[in-house]
Amino acid sequence: MGNTFKEEFIEHVRSQSDIVSVINDYVTLKRKGRNYWGSCPFHGEKTPSFSVNPEKQFFYCFGCGAGGNVFNFISKQEGLSFVEAVKKLAQRAGIPIPEEEKSPQERQREQERSEQLAVLKYAAALFHGSLVKSAAAETAREYLKSRGILPQTIEKFQLGYAPAEWDALYRQLQRKGVSPPIIEKTGLCLPRTKGAGYYDRFRSRIMFPIHNTQGTVIGFGGRVLDDTQPKYLNSPETALFNKRHQLYGLCFAGPAIKQTGRVVVVEGYMDVITAHQQGVSEVVASLGTAFTAEQAKLLLKHTYNIYIGYDADAAGQNATLRGLGILSGLGANVSVLSVPEGKDPDEFIRKRGKEAFLALLENAQGLIPYYLAQAMAGEEINSPAGKANVLKQMFPLLAELKNEVEIDEYLRMIAGRINVDEAAMRRMWAKLMGKKLPLDHKTVILGKNSGDAAAEPKEASAATTAEQDLIRLMLEETTVIPLAMQENLLSMVNTESHRQIIDMIFAVFREQKNVTVQAVDMRLQEAACAVLSKILAEERGFDDRHKAAEGCIRYLRYNQRQQRIAVLEQIIKESELKGVTVANDILTEYLQLVRDSKLFTENA
Repeated sequence: MGNTFKEEFIEHVRSQSDIVSVINDYVTLKRKGRNYWGSCPFHGEKTPSFSVNPEKQFFYCFGCGAGGNVFNFISKQEGLSFVEAVKKLAQRAGIPIPEEEKSPQERQREQERSEQLAVLKYAAALFHGSLVKSAAAETAREYLKSRGILPQTIEKFQLGYAPAEWDALYRQLQRKGVSPPIIEKTGLCLPRTKGAGYYDRFRSRIMFPIHNTQGTVIGFGGRVLDDTQPKYLNSPETALFNKRHQLYGLCFAGPAIKQTGRVVVVEGYMDVITAHQQGVSEVVASLGTAFTAEQAKLLLKHTYNIYIGYDADAAGQNATLRGLGILSGLGANVSVLSVPEGKDPDEFIRKRGKEAFLALLENAQGLIPYYLAQAMAGEEINSPAGKANVLKQMFPLLAELKNEVEIDEYLRMIAGRINVDEAAMRRMWAKLMGKKLPLDHKTVILGKNSGDAAAEPKEASAATTAEQDLIRLMLEETTVIPLAMQENLLSMVNTESHRQIIDMIFAVFREQKNVTVQAVDMRLQEAACAVLSKILAEERGFDDRHKAAEGCIRYLRYNQRQQRIAVLEQIIKESELKGVTVANDILTEYLQLVRDSKLFTENA
């Protein structure tokens, strides 16, 4: 895990940051048995499924799968990077943060970053002052007034106005002594195509400062007050600003997201501003309709309950489908707002008020009902072909679900909505699920490529269980590790996250022999760290750890042989079909593997 601190400092911060105490600042925990339990802060739930292990210093939610160490928790809860989480915990524990050793290049980049941030902050103040005080901004003030935006909201969001002059901002920055290269790197000004000098990117526009999660201005959006195109103009991509990685209003929405356990993603600046003004503050915008995986991951650091409230026009609906695919693929609980009468959220809230918008949230459609409505809208559902096409679209989506009760309810709902015989439809479903789904049934809606593997089985395979047991055993009994290394365990493990964990266990063992959970998970990426937490949270007892480890390794070797046998059988079958003689070494290997597998089965 990359960071700018030495491992000794990180470990010191960790040792002084008891995970139960830290999490208790955010979640009410109660001790039950060896662990502490509470309601998960990352997804809405009525029955507490969030577990904290004080002995091994990790958390795991059996509901949404979030897990990790104390740094992972703070990162996810506060929306911070790993380094920022270390700093926050160090400050909490009263530990001085060491001066970072930086190269000349790093110091130069940091200096330029600091100068650019100062320029953006100064520009935001200038734009805001212009909107509030300038006679030239009267039209902008009237426009905002017509949209119902109050003075206190203008102040909260630092709304501004860029004057019509070609270089008003550039001249102000020059007088302040800012160098032209720094001004250009902020994206606020561009070099003239003819002659020397620069001109302002934003002119005659209402300005919307875009803040990062820490509330620092990193870019701008500007809206024209006439028919000039483009209607909205964003800052270009810079070292500080990339709209794929940012969400408008997130720095203001954080407290409300924590309180409500949800976030609403809308399309535009005004949607966010109006919602916040009306008291619905868990609302952010995706800086246009191009919702990205980076934005989704940023949201998932705050909550897994995500509502999409894009405009009702065709572009908004297409964006909704893309957003659903990205979010569902990352494990979010996704719902869709149906804003009536073709209105956008801004117009709806202004005309109908806060309570009406909250009612939309309460009645938001889940993932499957929304897709069903979209599938039905594109088919003639009174015809057999139309009904079949709807089922063809819906079955692969249902196959992605892991909860059998959910699947059962959705099958019943679909049968009723398209008026087909439920028993016949269930027979079709059973037949489909009895074999692997064809790759061409994988839908673009769910963000799957045609070459993606089929959904994971609902129950863990014996091989997966053996891999997990070996991870537990190695962390409980260090002397099991040399046995696993000697048997080349990594070559038998199929699950990528398990491979990463085992590889890290081996690396720590080679370095220091004394392998602890903390030493391993500190070096894992967040996803693998969550998997490790899940493995450790599901406790299993072993009477004889060495014997259990040997049994797991024997089974994984058997499983490896079975996979190789399947490959060789395919080679032999293809050779026979082509009338080609099978190579002796292939046959010899195949027969030997079959004998070994038979011996394993007989002795099991």
